[in-house]
Amino acid sequence: MTVAQTFSLNELAGLVGVTRQTVDRWLKQGCPFVEKADRDRGKEWRLSLPAVIEWREKRAVEQAIGDTSRLDIDEARRRKLLLQNWICR
Repeated sequence: MTVAQTFSLNELAGLVGVTRQTVDRWLKQGCPFVEKADRDRGKEWRLSLPAVIEWREKRAVEQAIGDTSRLDIDEARRRKLLLQNWICR
């Protein structure tokens, strides 16, 4: 069994080119983590880079397509066509 490499907030921020505060904000927004920080025990956040990237990609898609919970079939087809045309540029 392979253990995935994990990174601290500062390390992850450096890897993805954002500030530590940005990663902290992501955590408050539901970003996945491997281990939660515990100041009393001297533990820092541990995050998985692939999990964070996947979470960010999923959020970007959700924000791009909007709320689909009440989407009818015609609107879904319209959005699909728009996206296909955009991709083919």
